[in-house]
Amino acid sequence: MKWLTKPEVEAFLRANGVSSVDQIEAVLSGFDFNVPIYYQLYEEDQELFQFIRNPSAVNLSPRVGCWFALPGATTQGVAIIDGGSGRRFHRFRVVRAFTAIEGTAKSIPIMWQHEVGGPGGATQIYVHPNLIGHLTVVSPAERR
Repeated sequence: MKWLTKPEVEAFLRANGVSSVDQIEAVLSGFDFNVPIYYQLYEEDQELFQFIRNPSAVNLSPRVGCWFALPGATTQGVAIIDGGSGRRFHRFRVVRAFTAIEGTAKSIPIMWQHEVGGPGGATQIYVHPNLIGHLTVVSPAERR
């Protein structure tokens, strides 16, 4: 497994359709580059998890995002907060193999307006938006 550098992650994102400098910086800023970050192949029937925002007055239709976690993840571990409306923990199953970027969540100061922040330290996975269709939602999962 090769430890990726920021330029390599940026090149991967650009090669997969992320062209906005702001979007690239947003992805890079979520990872702790002091610990290994690598390409990870996810194959059929593997499971990933996500904390999905509940509907709120400012976000009526929450959607599946690009950041996923492993079983047992906590919001603090992936440096996000529940915000005013809370989040649900959902299980997803891979229905078609894909490669994503896997690493460790960086510690982020709490920013209520973006519903992020926390100590980080847990494994997180960035799945390119074009690959979200390679996953299907299975069910809510038990939250720790």
